[in-house]
This record gives sequence, C-alpha cells and structure tokens, in this order.
Amino acid sequence: MKNQLHQLKTKLSIWGVKTKLSIWGVSALLGAILFLGWNAQVQAQTSCEKSNVFLLLDVSCSMRGTKHTSVRTAIRNLTSGFRNKLRFGLSTFGSTYRLKVGISNSAWSTIYNSVNGYPSNEGYTRMGTGIRSAGSYLWGLKRSEPSSTKNRPYYLVLITDGYPNGESYNPTTEAARLWNSYRIKTFVIGVQFNASVLNAIARVGQTGRAYNANSLSSLNTAFNAIANTASKEICDNLDNNCNGRIDEGLSRSCNSACGPGRQSCSRGSWGVCTPNSLPAERCNGRDDNCNGRIDENWSSQLRRSCTVSTGICRNTG
Repeated sequence: MKNQLHQLKTKLSIWGVKTKLSIWGVSALLGAILFLGWNAQVQAQTSCEKSNVFLLLDVSCSMRGTKHTSVRTAIRNLTSGFRNKLRFGLSTFGSTYRLKVGISNSAWSTIYNSVNGYPSNEGYTRMGTGIRSAGSYLWGLKRSEPSSTKNRPYYLVLITDGYPNGESYNPTTEAARLWNSYRIKTFVIGVQFNASVLNAIARVGQTGRAYNANSLSSLNTAFNAIANTASKEICDNLDNNCNGRIDEGLSRSCNSACGPGRQSCSRGSWGVCTPNSLPAERCNGRDDNCNGRIDENWSSQLRRSCTVSTGICRNTG
C-alpha cells in the first residue's frame, strides 16, 4: 500500500503538482476520491425515473364548447401539477392523428402553453386509428430505452366524448394489442359520455373501467387518480415516485410451504415469502415449521425418539 501511495505522490509531482503531502495526506486524498465516486454512484442509482404518460385527445366537433374549455384546463392542471413526477406527451385525433408534443422531461411546459390552441373542429372520431398510431409511437420509444430505464412504465390516456366512427380499426382491439404486445396500459376518460365501448377499452387496457367526467372538477379528479397511479412506486429498482428512495415500503401477499405470507421488494426483486404464522413441528419426517430442519424436537441430542410411518415403513430415530 505504501508503495502505491508513493507512486501516486511521484505522479502528482510529475504532473506539476507541487505538494508536500505525507503518506497520510495522500491516504486522505484517496479516501476522498473513493467517497465522492461512491456518493455519485448512489445518487445515480436513486435518480428519479418518471413514468411516461401520453395523452390522446379527441378534437372532433362534438368536443367544442364547455367540453373543449374544461378538458384543456384539466390537462393544464395535470401537466403542471405532476411535472416533477411524470413525463408527458400529447397527440390529437379526429379525422386525422397528429403528434403534437413528444414525450420528454420538459414537454409538460409545451403542452401547458399550447393545448388551448388545438381546435375541436374535425368531422370523424377515428379512435382506433388514434390508439394504433399512439401505440406505434410509444413502442418506438419503449424499445429504445437504455438498460437503466428499460422497465420504465408507459401509459396511454384516451380522452373522448363519443363513439368511434369513420374507420376500420377497432379501438378495443388496438388497446388490447398495446398491452399484449407492448405492455402499455390504456386509461380512458369519457367526457360527458359513459358508454360500454369505453369500459371495454379500459378493461382490455388493464385499467378496469373508464372514468366518466361531467365537469371540470370530475375531470381533475380523473386525471389526478390516473397520475397518482402512474407515479406510484413499483418493484423495479427505480425511484418511480421521485422521493429520493427506491422500492420503499413495497410488500405483497404470497404463498410459502408453510402457508400464506408476505414478501418485500428490494432493488427490483421480490424477496423470500415469510409465512404469517408458523405451524408446530411434528414427528412426520417433514419440515413442518419451515426452519430447514426435520423433526428437530426429536433429535438424538435431546434423547427423544421419533417414530414415523407404520409397518415395514416404520422408522425410529
């Protein structure tokens, strides 16, 4: 070690660093370098990795008036309120699908400032085309994610007020394809419109049921519920909720050899299933209490005999 420190001290002199550092001084310098490197690594590991939320906005003629105003106000509230927890993007659909704002960390600002300028004036509601086109865009992003964020969640949010028309693509089929092929979930908000077709899209999109929003207040509630779901912590070794911690407080039910239990998440992996209660050990040649030992209460050290089975299978130990 002293030889290595001496070599470092010599190199510092060669590089033109005039120093009278002692061996202990160089040791302190090395310690500081190692600490800074470790600290940078920890900060990199706990960096906030936001989920991607892509808004698919219906701009057909029926979305004019109070619907138009309320939806855009709610979108502005959503993007500004969750800008530190989610990454946003937005596209519109009606007669034509249009990518308006690509997903990025700063896209919320562009959406906030521009969404009021997207008119609701198109004749058709080509919903299936919209979902299909949005899915192609999202899959292109998802498959190019670096290894550090390959598990980043993606969500599509469909905002509409009517039945699909004027096209050949089935929106329910397209939403199912998003999940089955790309693992992208689809949320649905019906604006003053509650129909089975929207619930069907949400169901195959793995989000349960569509939200029915009849006012600005209910739109805000729907968007907040979606955003809270999209930004919640999941077991993936990333800081999903952007609170500086990774996989904190995550546990789930499980089944072990000793019955129902719980397991916790650490660094993106679920741990061992710990039984809720342990049964007593019995003399039966099995590990009843799941401690890795068999019939330990009847061991030779305790000088207690244990007999299992009967007849020619009888065994005493």
